[in-house]
Amino acid sequence: MTGARVVSTVGQGPPYTRRRAALTLVQLASSLLHAAESGATRRIGPPVIPRPGLPRLLVSLALIVLLGACATKGGDNIKLDAALFNYAGAIRFSDIERAYEFVDPKLRVEKPMSRLEWERFAQVQFTGYLVKAKEPAGQGEVRQLVEVRLINRHTQIERTFLVRELWRWDAEAKQWWLTTGLPDIAQD
Repeated sequence: MTGARVVSTVGQGPPYTRRRAALTLVQLASSLLHAAESGATRRIGPPVIPRPGLPRLLVSLALIVLLGACATKGGDNIKLDAALFNYAGAIRFSDIERAYEFVDPKLRVEKPMSRLEWERFAQVQFTGYLVKAKEPAGQGEVRQLVEVRLINRHTQIERTFLVRELWRWDAEAKQWWLTTGLPDIAQD
């Protein structure tokens, strides 16, 4: 050999690689400490790239089919929930004129409310309308069992009674109608 000196660097690597590794470890420790202090959690390492596979494809197809099935009845259910919510609000706030708009038009023609019935509703203040049970009653029909609470404005006596309601979907009007009429407040 002509004056060249051989130095073994097994396991040490070039100096710039050692510095980079040392910096990376310091950065890693620093980021872990920062994450622990801030309460945040973060994945360290290369990003995980999802690989599409048969299970993922089957789940996606099942979701598409289920969402498609829900879309056909979803509009009716949304309208039912809106009708029940608005009717309950009208009753709770003793807005009988607004509540009467939910009564089936056929029933309003067959059995219109008398002046005496309107005056009875004016004498009471509703204090509660609590749905106890709700179930489908057939194609386009829903039954509800409701606890109604009211106070007579003159005697200040509170009464509680149960009302069975039947709601019907009108496909032409695209609306839910109350087929049983307003609560019978004359009952004991």
